[in-house]
Amino acid sequence: MIPQTNGFFWSGGYGRLKRLAASMTRFTLAGVSLDSGKNLNQPTTSSFRTIAWPLLLMTVIFYASSQSKVAAPDVSGIDKLGHFLVYGWLGILWARISWLTRLKPLGAWSAVVVASLYGITDEFHQSFTPGRGVEIADWFMDTFGALTAVAIYIRWHGLRRWLEGALFARI
Repeated sequence: MIPQTNGFFWSGGYGRLKRLAASMTRFTLAGVSLDSGKNLNQPTTSSFRTIAWPLLLMTVIFYASSQSKVAAPDVSGIDKLGHFLVYGWLGILWARISWLTRLKPLGAWSAVVVASLYGITDEFHQSFTPGRGVEIADWFMDTFGALTAVAIYIRWHGLRRWLEGALFARI
């Protein structure tokens, strides 16, 4: 039993303490619920389809890296833009996977780490492809693209709702 005193905290008695405890279990800080440990900003889906998309994109990246010549316009810096966009999309696809976003201490930022590590392995893979080379700037753009896209995905609730919604409901 909790004693009632004239002090500030206890002046409301047991009922006030219960209300305070109930409000603390609903308290969130940066989207993390204290009572469940779940990140409230992330989707809870974890189906085969959800993990198939980033794996498919990684396969396409691997195939493209295996080609000696990449079909791209002859514009200076266009390859960096391609790295930024593709790895940004890869970061978002990984950020949609709930088990990955629950990893401590990074949470959803684990998706950036996965995309960046894959960028390193992609550059290493290119070193074995005739006519291709390793560029640290490519890896930097991979990481920066994933970081930017995941930050937008986490903070922009409208984008997340649109991506997580039904396909035909968007039209």
